[in-house]
Amino acid sequence: MAIVILHYKPIEFYPTTMALLEKLKSNNQSIYLFSSSKPATAGLDQIQFTKIRKSRNGILGKLATALQLFLLNVKIRNLISGQSSIHSILYFEALSYNLLHLSKNLIPKRGIKLCAHFYEYFNTSEIKRQSRMEYFGYNNPKHAYEQFSWISHSTELRRSRFIQDFKLNRTSQIYTIHNFPPLSWRSTERIENNIQGNNKLKLVYLGALSIESTFILELLDFCSKFKEQVTLDVYSWRMPEDLNEHMRSLTGNVKQMGSINHSAVRDTLNQYDIGIIMYKPLSDNVTTSLPNKLFEYWACNLNVWIHEELHYCREFVERYPHNGIKFMDFSSIATLNEVPHVERTSEMPEEFISELELEEICTFLTS
Repeated sequence: MAIVILHYKPIEFYPTTMALLEKLKSNNQSIYLFSSSKPATAGLDQIQFTKIRKSRNGILGKLATALQLFLLNVKIRNLISGQSSIHSILYFEALSYNLLHLSKNLIPKRGIKLCAHFYEYFNTSEIKRQSRMEYFGYNNPKHAYEQFSWISHSTELRRSRFIQDFKLNRTSQIYTIHNFPPLSWRSTERIENNIQGNNKLKLVYLGALSIESTFILELLDFCSKFKEQVTLDVYSWRMPEDLNEHMRSLTGNVKQMGSINHSAVRDTLNQYDIGIIMYKPLSDNVTTSLPNKLFEYWACNLNVWIHEELHYCREFVERYPHNGIKFMDFSSIATLNEVPHVERTSEMPEEFISELELEEICTFLTS
């Protein structure tokens, strides 16, 4: 049996996809992967990989993108037609559905399970403002969603919103897969001399960054105000140049560390005290989320500071005993008269690991 996995975006930025591939491969599952990047993790090099080249701007670039999309559609249709062993297709995000236009009628005829997982959530109004390919990827299959074998979202709230948005009556095939890290991320050796000691409190931010979508300027003002008490290291693969220049102009306790390979994240986070989540609640994609970084910080036994307007995140966290996750107003963090008191965090619940979270979909794809 074989599985086709379609992941239009760079796969290394999606840890849950990487964990799923590793779990499937550990079961000696044959995988055909179409993505814009090939996973570099040991053990995944035997996956049969087809590269999706990045879209380009300009008339010639758009023509090249359209031609590539057509050729990939042909290749996938030929693969489905010629390989009787293929029994499941899983695509990630709406963009990836555009690789199935020539196969959508063939898939049910061959009795192949069609599955989808969405990392992001856009309501029906926000879908109209996405790129043309994303818009088509959401709306072309909308009348067929009830015939899908599996659809999953990364939070329960997103799952229920998706059902409401597309007015689905059959919902038993719609699931939730949280972005939990693997068991190996659980911290057993963590630097202990900062939280209660005399050293500076070490803050870390990990992820894409912009002035418009985060409270980074307010956090930088806070760090400047308390430069003798805190440090901030920022690991970001995507940052506007004006913000980059502003951070380089700061001296002492703020550092721009550049991007980081996901395989190095766990050991890197273990050097810090506080993980920062400071998104502005500007869209449903933010307000319905449980960010990857929440679970990655938590698994590494860091304390976490989260912007207080992320209400669904607060609702989820407060279901579990903890003493190290603090919701605070990042819009006014620079007005604080002192650094917030920090306590040692409790361990993340044992069931919050990708090995358990992905068990159901792995069984479904391979059965």
